[in-house]
Amino acid sequence: MRIAVAILLVLTSLAPAAFAAQKNVLLIISDDQGLDGGCFGNPAVATPNLDKLASEGTRFANAFATVSSCSPSRAVIQTGLYTHQNGQYGLAHAAHNQWTRPNVACLAKLLGERGYRTANIGKNHVQPASVYNYEVTVGPGGATPTAEAASKFLAEKVVAPATLSSGSAFVVVLSPDAQEQWLYLADGTNHKVWILRRSDLEIVGEFGRGGRQVGQFLRPHGMSIDSQGNLYVGEASTGRRVQKFALQRAAAK
Repeated sequence: MRIAVAILLVLTSLAPAAFAAQKNVLLIISDDQGLDGGCFGNPAVATPNLDKLASEGTRFANAFATVSSCSPSRAVIQTGLYTHQNGQYGLAHAAHNQWTRPNVACLAKLLGERGYRTANIGKNHVQPASVYNYEVTVGPGGATPTAEAASKFLAEKVVAPATLSSGSAFVVVLSPDAQEQWLYLADGTNHKVWILRRSDLEIVGEFGRGGRQVGQFLRPHGMSIDSQGNLYVGEASTGRRVQKFALQRAAAK
């Protein structure tokens, strides 16, 4: 059996107000998959990761597709509209060339407007791209390339790995430039702010240390950037002061 998978990844924005409240979303769509997998009682198919998802969440024993065809079924899932409403009546490829109506909003647009980062990794098979406008789109190419693409989108950086206690990552905010090139990470355990390049999560700088003097911190726990590019860092320790820092572009290079 060949199963093509599209992994629609949606990550929360790093905006401080939304960071704690929003949940990450992972939507997996597979072709031609019935009740195949260990979680459905099939001993011949090994699906340990899906089994784990099933054990930690809700497993539905009955599911129904609105259309027994790939593109229109995917369009229904991503738009929440039946084919006669979204316009994707048939397949998107070759002579079929069926399109979703341009005024329809899909998950990428709806969640993007609410501060989420979005990616479609794997099989897509819907059009146009202006409707299915994920921030990152990586076409199918086998299990390994798909996994590598997902890993790149979900990049993880360990900052100060020797840190014990409550860890070193408390709050993250994006730099105020149009490209949002930098991440500012408040480290409440090591009493400092780390600066990371957003594209590869490389640490490019840091400032602050433990203490009560200007420029020093005691458990920095909250951060925000205003429209003028000033960074405000709040502390959770005794005193709970807020300090203001003027960000300089040259310092982040």
